[in-house]
Amino acid sequence: MSDLPSSQTDVLVVGAGPTGLTVANILGMHGVRTVLAERNPSTVGEPRAVSIDDESLRTMQYMGLYETLRPRLLVGYGSHYFSAAGSCFARVLPEVADYGFPRRSAFRQPVLEAHLREGLQRFPSVTARFSTTVESVRQDDSGAHAVIVAEGGRREELACRYVVACDGARSPIRESLGIVMSGSTYSQRWLIVDLLGSTDRFRHTRVYCDPSRPALALPGPEGTRRYEFMMMPGEQADTLLEEASVRALLARHSSEDARLEITRKVIYQFHARIAERWRDGRIFLAGDAAHLTPALRRPGHEQRCPRRPQSRLEAGRGGARRTRPGPARLLRERATPSRLVADPDGGDHGTGHDAQVGAERLPRAEHPAAALALPAGTGLRHADEVQAPAAIPDRLRIRFRRTGAPRRHAAAAPARAA
Repeated sequence: MSDLPSSQTDVLVVGAGPTGLTVANILGMHGVRTVLAERNPSTVGEPRAVSIDDESLRTMQYMGLYETLRPRLLVGYGSHYFSAAGSCFARVLPEVADYGFPRRSAFRQPVLEAHLREGLQRFPSVTARFSTTVESVRQDDSGAHAVIVAEGGRREELACRYVVACDGARSPIRESLGIVMSGSTYSQRWLIVDLLGSTDRFRHTRVYCDPSRPALALPGPEGTRRYEFMMMPGEQADTLLEEASVRALLARHSSEDARLEITRKVIYQFHARIAERWRDGRIFLAGDAAHLTPALRRPGHEQRCPRRPQSRLEAGRGGARRTRPGPARLLRERATPSRLVADPDGGDHGTGHDAQVGAERLPRAEHPAAALALPAGTGLRHADEVQAPAAIPDRLRIRFRRTGAPRRHAAAAPARAA
């Protein structure tokens, strides 16, 4: 028995990045008592993720935040591919909208997180605690127990029924559970440069297929632009990050961009990794804590191909959206972890390939760990079969084939005159 001051809640969400904020908003929509703990004093202020896919925008719409976010997006952009000589030899354009939104749009992560944080104010059941560190988490038959340290060093114990760890790629909670991440790390490193004040209105990514220095230039809303340059063998990160070196690289593609304000420059090495399991009893992993996808696997590069998770951010928020209405139902029914049974049929990560919208089965989940991160019926079920709610607007009643393409019903041809 701990001597620390104690309090109780239903769900503790650790980490107030896009995934954690989304989880907290959706739990708030269902009236679930939730504490969101974030070690930093606020949401991010610097550029990070810049691309958001259609399923994530649909998540924003579901939470009632899309209309306020929409003016600050660059909706629907593709890619133009350029040879070393500067000629455009291929174009991939956003010509489909399977889920009602373009496959790829540009956004600013600080703006998105600010909107998600503001959205929490709608829900009296959600408490956001910034400058708060989760020191440890343990669990027993009665629930989970976290020791949290507030600003100023005050320690307390928070008792909860479930914990959702959205605490990043180096998740302390995942590591404390001994859950291993398997996968690969790419040998190439990339210089990422974010700019502010661009007047270039070209709305697509420029992909520079130059063997001497592969690079990309990505459009952004509100005068932002991002460049990504591959580091070449023998180059040193410190030298490449010098402002003179960065501006010289920018000048190879745009004299204007070479003069813009640089808001961020950093070297990235990309990973493709997945946690061996996404659940340990009452503790669930979400976002980067559960899976890492290389940032260059952006939606839009394969816009005519079958769907699959495209980036860490999109996959994380997609999983967060699929919390609905699972946690609320589990908590209302006072379900225990033993009631969550992995569906033996398996399937994909709920990308929509199997979806039949209406009073029918929803997509299945591959990981039993997604019990809290997927709605009842999506690969995790109770003793009885759970069905999707029938009250879905007609405009969302879309039936999907295995390929993910909508099954379109051709209109009847007009009778031909005799």
